[in-house]
Amino acid sequence: MEIETSPYASPAAKARSPIGGLNEMTIAKNWLIFFLVATFGGAVAGMFAGGIIGAILGAMGSPMQSIQIASGIAGFVAGLPVSYLAYRWRVKRMLCDVSGDTLA
Repeated sequence: MEIETSPYASPAAKARSPIGGLNEMTIAKNWLIFFLVATFGGAVAGMFAGGIIGAILGAMGSPMQSIQIASGIAGFVAGLPVSYLAYRWRVKRMLCDVSGDTLA
């Protein structure tokens, strides 16, 4: 009597990424760097934009609630390009590291 081996009995194959060298640790490291740069860079950009809008509206005598809303919106909008640029920078860096190319 011959015993058939189950395909499930063999050791699990390593999960491979479609791009060689791209593993979970690389992705997690790049995401963490993106997150930190986007968060703190966006906060600084938002602080400056909100401060400028707040100063202008305060000098014009606008009510405090209007200044808070306008400053918040300006800060959010100012943080968007920082987030996009940080994302683009990290993805480009990660793909160049994996493929062996240089940043252009």
